[in-house]
Amino acid sequence: MPLHDSFKQPAGATAPMKLAKMSSVPTSDDLSFALSLAVKNPKNIVELPWKSINSPNSYIIKVTCSQSLEEPTWFLHVGGDEDQPVLWNYDTADATLIHSLVTAECERTTYTAPLEQEITSFPVEVQLASLPGNGGPEPYLPREHEQPIPSFSSAPARPAFDTSLNWNDQSAPSSHPSQTMQPTPSSLTALSQMPAPPPIPHMQTAPNPHSLNPQLPEMPAHSPTNQASQPMTNSEPSRSTNIATAPKPTLPAPVDLNREALDSMYKSFTNADTGFISHAAFLFFLVNEFNRFQKDPKPLSVVRFDLCLKPLNSESTIMPLPQMAVKEAGKRIFSVMRPLDWVAHYEQEFAILMPFTSRTEAGQLTQAIANAISSASLVPGLETRMVGISFGVASMPEDCSHPGILLAAAQDAKNRARKAGVPVMLFSDCN
Repeated sequence: MPLHDSFKQPAGATAPMKLAKMSSVPTSDDLSFALSLAVKNPKNIVELPWKSINSPNSYIIKVTCSQSLEEPTWFLHVGGDEDQPVLWNYDTADATLIHSLVTAECERTTYTAPLEQEITSFPVEVQLASLPGNGGPEPYLPREHEQPIPSFSSAPARPAFDTSLNWNDQSAPSSHPSQTMQPTPSSLTALSQMPAPPPIPHMQTAPNPHSLNPQLPEMPAHSPTNQASQPMTNSEPSRSTNIATAPKPTLPAPVDLNREALDSMYKSFTNADTGFISHAAFLFFLVNEFNRFQKDPKPLSVVRFDLCLKPLNSESTIMPLPQMAVKEAGKRIFSVMRPLDWVAHYEQEFAILMPFTSRTEAGQLTQAIANAISSASLVPGLETRMVGISFGVASMPEDCSHPGILLAAAQDAKNRARKAGVPVMLFSDCN
């Protein structure tokens, strides 16, 4: 779901309030200051530009608190010009969340080569014009401390040697197998006039160390006969017998975990009736998972869904489910979802975060959750045909690579599933 729309000022807005350009990514305090100015001046748009040293792009973050909007709206532009496209927009009063999204957007920006540069040569191929004799440069001349490179065109061809074993020790194989070496009278005369070879010196046996120092233990005599009599094998002797195995260290006693503190922290962001986490906690885990995705690009998926009473006709309004029915639906969701997943209250609807889950896996798991909810009546008197369920699934990186667009894509898929009358729809099936 690309966001390429230009930012438009609300009706009655005056000239934007431009803050000083910064040389680094704005901090949470900087964004809070811009938000405070927007609250004090609801008819103005507050702009905060910056250009980091290690980033090739310039950015502009805009915030407005128009009276027609429930929450402040943030827009992130890439480039120093106001007419540049919008990377994303978000409605929230949490400056810390905006700082996390802005930091993630700037960290994933890398330098790229200009598009107008074209590759004119390849390292594997040799240009004919660069060879000597074709109008190219002169051949390479070695320096004083280098050896000249031999020319392969003038090098003699390698002779073919006979590698067969059909020859004895008195005649070496010929380089030309078809020709046999015949002795001539001149060669025999030259051989008879050659001096006799010198005698082979007798190999002396190394003295025994015991004879040099009587205090040393007696060493057995070296017996080449016994060594040669041992059969030779291709297996290398094992070296593991000469390496001492270090003993494992004794493990210390475990640290006592404060279960009360863990339960208190979990209850602080969990709804006591449904067991779902809060909207703010869901966004925190989503941004944290997105930061993990940038370093380790394993897939992640988001599911947006709603549970409601089906309207009697097209003119009837959609009514939410009773609290007891939502509580029972939560139990069935927990029976299917995995321990690494997070199900949350998202505004007036619900959402599920599925880390390390591809689009296909998320679709299969969401279909199993929808089947579990509609398998039987949630509360007595509420038939399954009266319950409307709509799930929208979007995944990263199959569908997009930004958490804000990921949420919008899942929302779009959920709305299309409601209009089509199907329980589950993937964002990839919307087009």
